[in-house]
Amino acid sequence: TYGSVADQRKYILNARADKSQTFWVVSGAEDTSPVGVVRWTHLDDSERMGWESLIVVPIAPPAVGIDVMVTTYNYCFRVLGRPLLGPWRVPYENVRMQAAHARMGFAKIVDDQPATGMLWYAVTEEWFHDVWPKWSARGYGKIN
Repeated sequence: TYGSVADQRKYILNARADKSQTFWVVSGAEDTSPVGVVRWTHLDDSERMGWESLIVVPIAPPAVGIDVMVTTYNYCFRVLGRPLLGPWRVPYENVRMQAAHARMGFAKIVDDQPATGMLWYAVTEEWFHDVWPKWSARGYGKIN
């Protein structure tokens, strides 16, 4: 869901009753002050999980986004046991997110839609397990 902060707040308030998704408040490792929110979707679908709307404040530690991504993958594959995370869209102009996905190695482009200016990414269970040891050894993706 794109739009203003007010649009996001309205969406969150309306979505609370929907059990197929949940919102998590994100805090930093050192300081437990809230620095963002992430939305996990398709929780009622045994074949996949989705995620949307990872939003962090500009002053959040750089590792927060990486940790949320790895935690999301960990939850999908190791906790829920789902075979697929996604697909989710990343606009062509969001080159920073495309670079992050490429650098981390979990997510791959599964569809390219020039007409909409969107790349669609996903992570399979196999791709996750290929890369998980590297990121978990660095302390990312812990679920308390």
